[in-house]
Amino acid sequence: MISESLKMMRSLDQSDKISNMITNMVTEFKETPRMSKVTQNKILNLLNAFQSPGGPYFPPRELRQLALKASTDLFPEGQNARMLTHIIFRIAHPWYTTQSIVHHCLKGVATTCKMLCCCSKKRIKHD
Repeated sequence: MISESLKMMRSLDQSDKISNMITNMVTEFKETPRMSKVTQNKILNLLNAFQSPGGPYFPPRELRQLALKASTDLFPEGQNARMLTHIIFRIAHPWYTTQSIVHHCLKGVATTCKMLCCCSKKRIKHD
């Protein structure tokens, strides 16, 4: 049953359906005390495939971040090794590093602007 679910996730093209399946998979398997090594490898390989920005799936940023969080939740013992590998490949591909820095800077500016707008609206309502 797990193999069929993983095959189906690989064949889907819509990232929102894949996101829902990954979220459901994390909630289902997080409670499982023991999985076979074969099942663990299949799940981890699928999540790793969705973490990479390139082919064969070309997942959007939200799906890549969800897959990274899911692999951290399901397999906490390999978190440091995955993070180190991720950083090494980011350094090896400076285009992705630049994109990531710009994305996070813009996201931070947008969040700060939203917070300032909310704070100013609250002050106006209280006065």
